[in-house]
Amino acid sequence: MKIGYVIALVLATIAISALAPADVRSLLASEGGPIEWATVACYAAALGYILFRGLYQRVKWIFWLVVVFMMRELDFDARFTGGKITKLDFYRAPDLQLLQALYAFALLGGFFFVVLMVVKSYGKSFAVEVKEWTPIGLAAIIALMAIGFSKLIDGPRREA
Repeated sequence: MKIGYVIALVLATIAISALAPADVRSLLASEGGPIEWATVACYAAALGYILFRGLYQRVKWIFWLVVVFMMRELDFDARFTGGKITKLDFYRAPDLQLLQALYAFALLGGFFFVVLMVVKSYGKSFAVEVKEWTPIGLAAIIALMAIGFSKLIDGPRREA
């Protein structure tokens, strides 16, 4: 069962990083560090897999969701707006330019559109996959948990 290898790799990574000394954990999780670039590489591999296997038409909204996640991992929003567009303080800034605000709203609108299309296109089949504990459903649950875990450990560091 191939999914077992993926699960084992994820659990091993979590265990190794949890047992590592604080300075090593800090280095691994730093902005521009190995974990960030490994994450980007995994997103790129997923996009490549979808394209090279000819799956784009079947999973095009998943493809675009991965693109959005990859852009977020690379702090794409901050590179063009000078701040984090998901933070309310960005919009309260007295020096916020109209073009920056429009760009931020366009990015957020695009993100919410992609999420809506993912839910609309795959929501019912996703619920069935999860209910029946298929490998796809299990992988999706693990991915969602990983996103939550990443936000949990990444959030406090980004606030500092």
